[in-house]
Amino acid sequence: RPMFEAFQVNKKKSTGVVQWMLNAAWPKMYWQLYDYYLNPNGAFYATQKACAPLQLIYNYGDHQIYAVNDYLVPIENLRAQICVLNMDSEVVLGKNISFEAGPDSAASIFQLEALEDLSSTYFLDLRIYNSEGNGVSNNFYWLSTQEETLDYEADLGPFAFHTPSKRYADLRLLNTLPKVGLTVSHTIEVSETEQRVEVTLKNQSNAVAFLINLKLIDGENGELILPVFCDDNFISLLPNEQRTLNCTFGLENTLNGHGASPRGIEIPKKEIPNSKENKNETSLGKLNPKRLKIEGWNIDPIEIILK
Repeated sequence: RPMFEAFQVNKKKSTGVVQWMLNAAWPKMYWQLYDYYLNPNGAFYATQKACAPLQLIYNYGDHQIYAVNDYLVPIENLRAQICVLNMDSEVVLGKNISFEAGPDSAASIFQLEALEDLSSTYFLDLRIYNSEGNGVSNNFYWLSTQEETLDYEADLGPFAFHTPSKRYADLRLLNTLPKVGLTVSHTIEVSETEQRVEVTLKNQSNAVAFLINLKLIDGENGELILPVFCDDNFISLLPNEQRTLNCTFGLENTLNGHGASPRGIEIPKKEIPNSKENKNETSLGKLNPKRLKIEGWNIDPIEIILK
């Protein structure tokens, strides 16, 4: 994500960016944006976020926030909302800035200065609203007051393809985030070739719900439904925030993945009855039962029967 964001911020002087690699040719745990089984990982959605055509980006190099517009026309009457939160989810800084995004542009709109009484790990939430007050973009960062220090002088031999760190950013306070509760509702639409699941998540707590991950599971064998196309994933919700996500998959999809959690731990199922009526209940009854699994850094795992 930072690689693509750095290109976006510097696109007027950068000649391009190369990502290695898009997908894995065999089962493996790293490097790819989606794996051998066509399962998109966190890097896939982070790259998707970094390449959004209209957004705010935090630049690690100069601590400035840039408005990026990839459209070839100017976009007027925009409002940037900048929010810094401590690890206890207390708002330390809140700014609203009106701006216009020029065509194919990247322009700094705010310098993020050092803040007093900031926890060593903290959050940065960036959003753009249009003239009607509707959200058109969001971006979320977890940062540290202890910046990473790179060791440019290290000798790693002739086959070194990275720069090691002398000191890492201190993100240990993420382990202290309290457990939060989510409410979940969903609807399903079925066409001749695919299903679309609309999921609404609400964080009912006073703490950030961090890195929420949605998965679709086959109800008969417990394996992942793949491929699946979600408009976003691995999201974080501010206290009392609600967001709706859409995931689409084909009716003929069989499951090439596996049903284990990322850490290889069996997760107890917690079923929440769906509160919404589904007009396609008759059609769905003919299909294999599906489940929605919701996991996250500091949430109790939830499984819902899709019906």
